[in-house]
This record gives sequence, C-alpha cells and structure tokens, in this order.
Amino acid sequence: MRTVSAARSGIPNLWNVHRSSICAALVGIGLVQTLGAILLSLSCAALLQGKSDIYGLPVELTLLGSFFATTGLFIAQSRYAEYFALSYIHDLRIFYARHVMVLPAEGKVPGLGLSMTRLVNDLAAIKLWLARGLVAMIILAPTVVTLGLWLTLAKPAFLIPFLLCLVSWCVGFVLVVPRLRESIRQTRAKRGAIASIAGRVIPDRIPLLLHGKLDRVIGQIAKRSLAACGFLAARATWSGVLKTFSRAALPISVCAYAVLSDGNLEDVALFLLVFAFLTTQLEAGAAGVEYFEANKLALAKIQSILNLPTVESEEATSRQGGDWSSVLTLDGLELPSGRVFSSEISPGTVVNVTGYSAQDYRFIALGIAGLLPIEQQRHILLGTVSFDRIERDQIWGNVALVSPLNSIPNFQAKKPAFALGAEYVLRDKNGDKIPSWLGVLSRSIPAKAVQISAQDQLRIRLARALLRRPRILVVHDELLVEDDLLVKMVLDWAEEQSATVVFCCARNACIGDI
Repeated sequence: MRTVSAARSGIPNLWNVHRSSICAALVGIGLVQTLGAILLSLSCAALLQGKSDIYGLPVELTLLGSFFATTGLFIAQSRYAEYFALSYIHDLRIFYARHVMVLPAEGKVPGLGLSMTRLVNDLAAIKLWLARGLVAMIILAPTVVTLGLWLTLAKPAFLIPFLLCLVSWCVGFVLVVPRLRESIRQTRAKRGAIASIAGRVIPDRIPLLLHGKLDRVIGQIAKRSLAACGFLAARATWSGVLKTFSRAALPISVCAYAVLSDGNLEDVALFLLVFAFLTTQLEAGAAGVEYFEANKLALAKIQSILNLPTVESEEATSRQGGDWSSVLTLDGLELPSGRVFSSEISPGTVVNVTGYSAQDYRFIALGIAGLLPIEQQRHILLGTVSFDRIERDQIWGNVALVSPLNSIPNFQAKKPAFALGAEYVLRDKNGDKIPSWLGVLSRSIPAKAVQISAQDQLRIRLARALLRRPRILVVHDELLVEDDLLVKMVLDWAEEQSATVVFCCARNACIGDI
C-alpha cells in the first residue's frame, strides 16, 4: 500500500564550509581590487602631472602593476562567483529532483504544472542572484567602506561628492524597488498561470482537440502571455531607472566637486577615476537588487513544492491487458450535464444509449474509446479491470470510434485524398477486399480531400474503423444512423464478427436501448 508522509521542509543549506570559504575569498578579492583601483587612479593622476614616482615606486611600473592586478582580480572574481553559485545550484537541483520523484503521481499534473520545466527558470533566477547579485552586494559594502576611509584620510575634499553619490543611489533604491518588485511578482504570476493552464490541459488534450476547444485554451494562454510580456517590459523599465540613478552618481559628484574644488589637474584626474570605479560598483549593486527580488520569488516557489507530502512506499500499479470477452461496465460516469451514467453492456450485443444530450453522448463515446482523462476512465470497467489500468494501446486496438470528430480536418482539405485513407480503405491489412456496400469501390477517388463528399467521408471513416477488426464499435455519427442501409450492414458485420456495437446518437438505430 502507498503511504504518504509530510515532506521535510526547507532547502539545502547555502552556507556550508566550502561555499563560506569561497565567499570569504571573494570579499578579500573585492577589498584588494578596491585598493588596486585607488592605486591605479593615483598612478594615472601622477602620470598626468609629470611625476616620476609615487610612494617611492616608478609611476609607469606602478600603473602597469595595478592595472594587471585589478583586471586579473576581476576575472578571478567572476570565475569564483559563478563557481560559488553553481555549487549551490547543483545541490538544489539534486535535492529538488529527488523530492519530485517521490511525490504522489496525481500531485504532478496539474498541481505542479510542468514543475521540472519551471524549475529551470527558478534555478536561473537563483543562480543570477548568487553569481552576480549576492557577490555584488557583499563586495559593495567593503568597497564603500574602504573608499570612505581612504578619502577621509587622504582626500577630504572628495567626501561631499562621495556622500552625494551614495545618497542619490539610495534615493533611487527607495523609489524604484517597490515598483520593480511588483513587476517581477506580476510576471511570475502570469507565467505561473500559463504553466497551470498547460498542466490542466495536458491530460485532456485529445478530447479537447476532438471537441474543437483547443483554440479557447490557446486564447487563454495567449492573453496571459501578452500580459507577462507587458510586466517584463515594466520590469526592464524599472531596472533601467535604478541603474540610471547609479550612473547619475558620477555627474552629480562631478558637479559637486566642480563647485567645491580649486580645479587642480591631478585631483581632477584622480577624482574621475575613483568615482568612475565607484559608479561601476553601484550599478552592479543595483543589478544585484533586481536579482534578489527575482530570487525571493523563485525560492518561495521551490519551497512550496518541497513542502508537499511525499510517497514513502508504494505498491506497484501494473498496467495490464483486458479480457475483451467480458462485460463492459460504466459505473457512475459523471456526464457534462451533471447526470451520472451507469450501465452494463454484454459482449456481442448491439445497444442504443438514449435520453441524453448531444454533449453527454459525445462524452460517453469518448469514454468507451479510451479518450477521457484517467480519473474518468476509472469509472469504465472491462470485467473487473478499470480502463485506467489497461494499456492504452490495448484499448485503442480493440475499440474503434466512428465519429465526425475523426473525419478529415479542415486544415488538410487541400491534401491529396489518397493520403488521408480514401485509397487504403479498399483493402484491409490481410489484403482482403472491403465489401462494396461501403460505397468507396463504386466511384473514383477525387484528387483533393476537399472534393470528398460528406457521405463518402462517412464511408471512409467507417471502413477505416472496420479495418481494425475491433471487438467494440462505438458509433457517434448521426449521418450514419440516418442511413438505414449502412445501419443494417453494420449490424450484419457485428453479427458476423460477434462484436459489440454501441450507438451514442440521438436517433435510435436498433432495439436494445440503455
């Protein structure tokens, strides 16, 4: 028996010893990189002023050394930040996959709605936060502190522009983040709605296709997709505004310095270089804020799935073949009208289903043909075995449906007629001729499918059904029932083959009503 237990809540721990060491190294790299940027700025300023040394070192050698050290540290920082993120994503992916594998089968669709596909997007959001956002935010703090201390000790004149930079960035943060957060949340909600619709439709896609209702579903998905695109554009807009505030820090600080300074060339060059570096760090921090908001929603979604109850042990549900000489039982089948249909159909009999609406007739016909969702197929039994436990190929190999739903689709109307079965129905798989009463032999086959008349299409779909030598023939075709000659010949065929025939039509075709 299957037992279900509450899942262990939580997700893999981010801060293990390995990742904590990498993060500490990244912070150290950020500090050294900031000092290198300061030394590079000083070297450039000294070179512009014509000095030959700086702190007792040759200017040219100091400039080259600080340049290569700063760029090399940036490359190392990018590499190990990605490694830091991927290390956690690997743990999370394995943890999530192991958990989803032991969820109850009915919990996967539509409850999770393409969960493994959505996981790819969730992990991408988390990785961006860890690789770029978290590292940028962690490094931004020591960068600001280091620059602030150095400016206080070495260049007090730069302190006011420095503070104005930080103030302008914080103002942008306060104004933009709530709107950015809302656009990310709305985008996520619309994407979730699309996945939910798809998850609900997947089990029912064949009946929806046969009923001609897929266009309505596609319309719902298109509506939500357009809304998601709008929210994505809003997210990009507010993200751009936040980065603009970061970039605006440089001209704001330049204006402040121009008012407060005496215009010394060395100080001007040093100021521009230092504050250009600071602006770059602030912009990276702004991107980190955006990644953080997306990361929160992704983690919340993954957390909700990891909190679902899981299966501890389960008795194998084996699919099996059915005994097609057994009684066909419909036990409590819930119809679209709200009525409940129950009946027993003995093998080798011919019966009418009467007293129901056209939608109910269609539903019953699709159910016997094995084209309803699994939960509905449990109400249809062959002997003691329900349809949901019988291999689908077994059902479709022994049950044939004659219905306008199986006629030539409009989008194939321009194809050659022979390609759609009008020629193949002349002979069955053993080479035996199909009786001429089907009406196909008595006339030539038209060149295009659109030229095949409705009566010929009826004969073609009936012939194609009979070619399969079904044990059960389900007729949901008013055109066939109106042709007394075809009805008589179907009955003759059923008697000859000892087959079961079920008429799901408003007009009675024979005696033996249900």
